[in-house]
Amino acid sequence: MKDKLSIKVSIAGRIYPLTIERTEEENVRKAVKTINERVSDYEKNFGIKDRQDLLAMRSEEHTSELQSLRHL
Repeated sequence: MKDKLSIKVSIAGRIYPLTIERTEEENVRKAVKTINERVSDYEKNFGIKDRQDLLAMRSEEHTSELQSLRHL
């Protein structure tokens, strides 16, 4: 069995506990950083303060990116 790691990440100002494979920690932390950067960009560029709206916008952006990659 692979090594598990318990971490806490902050996404859009909320703390989330995660249990991940130790080998995935770097990827998870990079993903969290990207999410927070984009959420911050949306907040600054569109003046949106509601975290749920910001996360929904980031989710849509990410899903669109994945869809584009699937069609390559």
